[in-house]
Amino acid sequence: MKKYMLILMLILICQVGKSQTMDDLFNEFTKTEQVKHVKIHYDEIKELGIKQIKVTTPDMGINAIEILHTEGCTPKTKKRFTKAIRELDDPRFETIVTFNEKDNRCKVLVRVEGETIRELVLLRTGGNDDDNLIRIKGKIKSSDIDKMIASLW
Repeated sequence: MKKYMLILMLILICQVGKSQTMDDLFNEFTKTEQVKHVKIHYDEIKELGIKQIKVTTPDMGINAIEILHTEGCTPKTKKRFTKAIRELDDPRFETIVTFNEKDNRCKVLVRVEGETIRELVLLRTGGNDDDNLIRIKGKIKSSDIDKMIASLW
C-alpha cells in the first residue's frame, strides 16, 4: 500500500512540476526555430517612424510588445505549443476574459502590481488557424486602456 501511495504522490508532484510560468513559455518557444518570434521595444518603433502604432508611446505606458506565432510550424510543434499554453500556470497573472468558439480558444490575462497593469497577454489557440501569444509590457494605467481603445476606433 505504501508503494502505491508513493507512486501516486510522485505522479502528482510531476504534474505540478510541469506547469509553466509566462516567462518559461516565452523562453522555451523563442528558441524553437519554427515558431516566429517578434519583440519590439518602444525605441525601435520610434526609430522606424511607425506612426500608425500610436498605442506604444511612453504616455500610454507601453514599452514593449512580444509575439509568438506558429505559422509554418509542423503539427508536432503546434501541438506542443498548444499544450504548453494549456499547462500555463503563472500565479502572477489573472484571467480577465476567456471565450471559446468551436475549436478556437482565446484568453486575456493581466499581471497587476498595485493599480498598474505590468503585462497584458492575449492567447489564441485551436482550430485550423495558427496559434498566437501576444505579450504587452509596460506600466499601463486603466485610463491608458481607455485611450488605447479610443485610438483604435
